[in-house]
Amino acid sequence: HSASEADRLLARPAEFAQAPRARSARACWSDWHRKELTAHDGLVRANHPVLLRALAGRFSASRLRRLSRDPLGFVWQYALGWKAPDEVEEPLALDPMAFGNLTHRVLELALASLEANGGFARTPTAGIEAAVAAAAREAAGEFELGLPVPPRLIWLRTLAEARTQALTALGWQELPLPGQASWGEVPFGGVDGDAYPDGHWPWDIRSLFAIPGTTLTIGGVIDRLDLSRDRTLARVTDYKTGKVPKKEIQVNGGQELQRCLYASAVQVLLGGQVNVEARLLYPRDDGRL
Repeated sequence: HSASEADRLLARPAEFAQAPRARSARACWSDWHRKELTAHDGLVRANHPVLLRALAGRFSASRLRRLSRDPLGFVWQYALGWKAPDEVEEPLALDPMAFGNLTHRVLELALASLEANGGFARTPTAGIEAAVAAAAREAAGEFELGLPVPPRLIWLRTLAEARTQALTALGWQELPLPGQASWGEVPFGGVDGDAYPDGHWPWDIRSLFAIPGTTLTIGGVIDRLDLSRDRTLARVTDYKTGKVPKKEIQVNGGQELQRCLYASAVQVLLGGQVNVEARLLYPRDDGRL
């Protein structure tokens, strides 16, 4: 057969040894056997502008968790912008992240409707069920227009599961806060106001929030915020559509930062003395932490 470039280089190892790819491969192989840190372990020079730019950005809970627990992964994702390609164009089922987005959208739409029609905390069970059903239809229409969805029977079953989880999350039996008002998908920490034009938020969403004692600015979106009329009691809820963890959730070196960061943000942004309860709600298993 005709000799390819690979054949030619295989026959001429001295020539291949001078190629940039060969030099890089040999250096990587050597560095793997060295005890000291090298560039192949992720070592870069101090004050590298790419890293400084990544560290200067607004942090979410997941971004801060990646920085504290996987610094090299932080560089790949947030400094270099690497991400895994989406290979599924027509899925047979929604992946966990897409299903979580669907359920969160149903919860957001239902909560907004309930607040606009007498208040979520004052709505009976039948009213919550009707709001969730209407929100599920609207969310389904949005997904069908903008994203590939599974075949019809699987899609209908997925929508039914999202409705069930949303109803469990909003139907949790608990005493409402005095004069409670509720918001869904509440942005904080220097968010662009043009991206959220219609919200009457409990704080200025453009205000920056830094972790006390640091220069790290934190931003994100709180799944649900319940606030008493006098703004002294607040309940922060983050919905999780997966299973309740078997082990107790702890900060554990940065593995779980969301609740404490959100609680701190609410205390600072509301000002004054506010008592904040922050929790994770697992509607799939009807559990909370």
